[in-house]
Amino acid sequence: MAEIRIPKQKRSIEKKEKIIMAANQVFMEKGYFNISTVDIVNASGLSVGVFYSYFTDKKDVLLACLDRFGGELTENMCNGIESIPDSDDIEDVLIRILSILVGFHSKKHLYHNEVKALEYLDEDVKEQIKKMKNAMMDSLLDKLSAYGYYFPYKEEQVFLIYQMIEGIEEETASQKSEILDQDILLIQCTHIIRNMLLEEK
Repeated sequence: MAEIRIPKQKRSIEKKEKIIMAANQVFMEKGYFNISTVDIVNASGLSVGVFYSYFTDKKDVLLACLDRFGGELTENMCNGIESIPDSDDIEDVLIRILSILVGFHSKKHLYHNEVKALEYLDEDVKEQIKKMKNAMMDSLLDKLSAYGYYFPYKEEQVFLIYQMIEGIEEETASQKSEILDQDILLIQCTHIIRNMLLEEK
């Protein structure tokens, strides 16, 4: 196998970028498991040799896509949380935060579901997703800290909060139940988080 290159010149950087963009588009359209490296190569308009100059395999380019587009998504969410207007009503702040976190993940598709599966099957994918989760939760903690609130059992409580958010995301995306109302779910989740918080003395 040829040695993987780290592109330095503009043309090389553009080629690698073209592969990442093409791969992400193919993943979005057909999912991860349904395509091969040849599909990515064809979508990029480059050669197989060029692909293997920059990536070892399909998973390698998947990780690059998660780093790029997952990083952009996470940054957008964190910026959204940071820009929430000041309010004396902490529950209003919380529901705005939750709406941002749930809203960015509400449109599910095959690719998303397969990445979720890979999170449990592949350590590299798991680490990428973990970085995104940590960034989102750190943003939430920073916002609450600015209001003088904190979690007395941070690790456990943040874990529970993320599970609630993921549950609402899944319910919203799949619409498994016609009984559950997302607005009510968000309000109830907000009440639960508010009861977890302590105020700095």
